[in-house]
Amino acid sequence: MITSTANKQIKRVRTLQTKRAVRKREGAFVIEGTRMVAEALRTGQNLELLLHTTEWASRNQSLLAQTVQAADHSEIVSDAVLGNVSDVETPQGVLAVVPIRSSVSTTNRSTTLILDRIADPGNLGTILRTALAANVGRIFLTPGSVDAFNPKVVRAGMGAHFSLDVLEASIDEIIAGIHGQQLWIAEARQGEAYHRVDWRASAALAIGSEAHGVDPAFQSSAAGVVHVPIDNRTESLNAATAAAVILFEIQRQRET
Repeated sequence: MITSTANKQIKRVRTLQTKRAVRKREGAFVIEGTRMVAEALRTGQNLELLLHTTEWASRNQSLLAQTVQAADHSEIVSDAVLGNVSDVETPQGVLAVVPIRSSVSTTNRSTTLILDRIADPGNLGTILRTALAANVGRIFLTPGSVDAFNPKVVRAGMGAHFSLDVLEASIDEIIAGIHGQQLWIAEARQGEAYHRVDWRASAALAIGSEAHGVDPAFQSSAAGVVHVPIDNRTESLNAATAAAVILFEIQRQRET
């Protein structure tokens, strides 16, 4: 049992939790909780390292057997050590280090979602979860966006990270990457109402933050601008809500 926070593996997990540069350099991030670990196993994720307490093991014997078998390395840790590396106030007793997904998705890529300078972790995680449900093939994040593998984003994503290609790229790289797709920019109260657009062709949708909107540099490559009609008493929708409304309309049109 690991009982010291000075342990080398514990130090690594802590830096993966707190430092974006380390996650990017090592190509790994941390997931926490029983549900997330079970989802990782269900989707065939490799577990580089599994840390769990004895209490968690006693309550989850069947899952423990599966995770230990799937993990490259597993360790029992004290409650204090797990609390030291956890990003939540009340840890569930288990966490794992998993590799960041390579961009090899076979998911339908007829929809690409571009997220421009989304800064709120909860918003981004919710958008990722929604994008997976709406059959989005890949997601581009522009510079200035919160790290997609930030612990708060990962929790809000509820396992979406295991199935989506999430790519950080410059605006020029994104425009080159969506070649052949119609680009639509979501803006408050501008352009076409989202349900009047024909989404049946391969498309890319760009959504920005409430504070900044979508960078004007995308406009020269865009087929047009779309909006979600809202009551005049409301200034705008947040990015996660707007994304959900439009993405499920895209999905609806393609299924009819």
